Amino acid sequence: REGLDWAESVQSQFETARENSANLSDGGSGNCNCGGLHLSDYTDTEGLQDWEVSLLELHDGIAHGDSDKHLNEIVDSLMPDFVKDRIREAILGGAIFGDIDTIADGDMMQLRNFMVEQLEQDGWTIDQVAGRLQDLEPNLERYEAERIARTESQSIVNTAREQGYEETDMLDEQEFYWVGGLDDRTSAACQYLIGGYDAIDDSRHPDAKSKLATANVKRPNGTNPNHGGSPMPLNELQDHLREVSSALGHSARSWTPHINCRKTYVRDV
Repeated sequence: REGLDWAESVQSQFETARENSANLSDGGSGNCNCGGLHLSDYTDTEGLQDWEVSLLELHDGIAHGDSDKHLNEIVDSLMPDFVKDRIREAILGGAIFGDIDTIADGDMMQLRNFMVEQLEQDGWTIDQVAGRLQDLEPNLERYEAERIARTESQSIVNTAREQGYEETDMLDEQEFYWVGGLDDRTSAACQYLIGGYDAIDDSRHPDAKSKLATANVKRPNGTNPNHGGSPMPLNELQDHLREVSSALGHSARSWTPHINCRKTYVRDV
């Protein structure tokens, strides 16, 4: 039920945030879009393999793109079979919807199978997944269903990329870092993951630094080398993400440190 719990736990905060036009000073609750820039604006893909770029483009399009776009409309070129195979493995391996216990297992498997079937065509859209979620869980508001659909779709492509690194024997010899634009919508968690203490906006997140210090969270300079940080092996980055998320009061999901996060990780090249 984790995806539904996320949506329910922030519903009232979501309405407040919308009314206050994102003028929150919440110590890093992450109740924001935490994004806005596109892939080419914040990372150089030169040196990355084609399959990596395809999955990063998919993440970018899912996070920031129109909800009626099919996956094949997001990437700049034809989606490689290697990418489709990793996405299929991520879906069938339980990377999504694993904790939504109000939906019967059989119905959930039908939804996963639908997404796999769509891979053989143009890929699914956020609207399609959100609509099917509402069919299975009638109490879901549309914006909640779309938010879950985006979060779960991002989870798929992030997990697919992780599996791709494992498949290509990159996990033991490569380092990675957190990436995304830093602006007035960025959560304290992502500010810290990118640039450490110096990147945290005290005016918006006045309690974040004290929470991180109390939890004795390491990596004070962040992980992004473009912001003075130090990349790390992928498993260490995931552990660090969870540590930062927990210190700031969130429940991290794999590569998602908080609700509505639209940032991701990238290989250091």
